[in-house]
Amino acid sequence: MNISENLKKIFLDRIKAMPYKVQGNHRIRRMNKRLHKEFDKTWVKLEKGEATMEEWTKALNKWLQSELI
Repeated sequence: MNISENLKKIFLDRIKAMPYKVQGNHRIRRMNKRLHKEFDKTWVKLEKGEATMEEWTKALNKWLQSELI
């Protein structure tokens, strides 16, 4: 299993463990969208070798925590 497959597995496992919740507040939805984009950018940087696994994990955690609000 290479790094990309490992990251994908971690990502999908974490997403699967999240409870389903419908967001009603537009400010929270906007924050979630912004953090999701930030996470995507960090993932691309990691693939290019411009970011660390720690930065990727931090971005993932920030995004998932915002989804729980």
